[in-house]
Amino acid sequence: MTTQVPRRWWNFSLRTLFVLVTLLCCYLAYQRSYIGERQAFLEYLREERSVAVVTAAQWRSGMLPGEIPFDVKPEFVARIPLTRKLLGDEAIQYIRPQYWPGLETADRQRFAQLFPEAKVEEAAVPVPCHPGCFPHGTLVSTPSGPRNIEEIVEGDAVFTVAPAGERKSLAVLSIFRTQNRLWDVETSQGVLRTTETQPFSISLEESLPAGKLQPGAKILRWADDKVQVAEVMAVHCTQQMVPVINLVLGNREPFIANDFLARSKPPELSSIVTTNSTNTNSHSKDQP
Repeated sequence: MTTQVPRRWWNFSLRTLFVLVTLLCCYLAYQRSYIGERQAFLEYLREERSVAVVTAAQWRSGMLPGEIPFDVKPEFVARIPLTRKLLGDEAIQYIRPQYWPGLETADRQRFAQLFPEAKVEEAAVPVPCHPGCFPHGTLVSTPSGPRNIEEIVEGDAVFTVAPAGERKSLAVLSIFRTQNRLWDVETSQGVLRTTETQPFSISLEESLPAGKLQPGAKILRWADDKVQVAEVMAVHCTQQMVPVINLVLGNREPFIANDFLARSKPPELSSIVTTNSTNTNSHSKDQP
């Protein structure tokens, strides 16, 4: 009579458990790697491409980065698998480039692969800030003293500098307003914040846009009731998109902005921009 060997079912179970644990570890390792790629790409978008990232949690709570409330609620909230949430990942509702033209094709494709739950919101095309503008808080020299550029209205008098180096008063014809990226021009006499195309006087008869200034270049400023020279130390784009303003004077006369000689916007250019941008940005004589 043959003796039956008891079935060792626990051996089979242990082997199965080992296989399952191994598969689970591989799955979790893959998910962690995927999450790492997502986080690294988000950091790249924020730092290198100046892209605003809004998570699903921020959207649900009605808050954007910087705690700016908004009222529009989405038709759906972006979701990711529970496993990835437990591993520290978070759903991305959408990203928004902070300046036009936005994401390059390669970045857009990579984003679609890594964040299938999210959307891309296109940045609005800004009105060309030609020949340049200044942010709020820029001090403009006037007969009544320095004034913030956003406080100046049509008909106000500002100081300009003639080719002979004399300061004179001139009335503002109109005010140009739009949004644009800010640039910092670091000089031996302080930092000047402006836009890329804003021309600054390199002589009493010549000017050069801020974006084309090089370290070592000399630009003119008004101090101690006379024209003086400041040396450019560095120029770089801040990627900040903000409301900006320029003054429309008679014919490109340089006015004094934060003590530097800056070329004004001529009336004919202002008219062209107004015609082409009525539906996209504001352009007014005395209203924002």
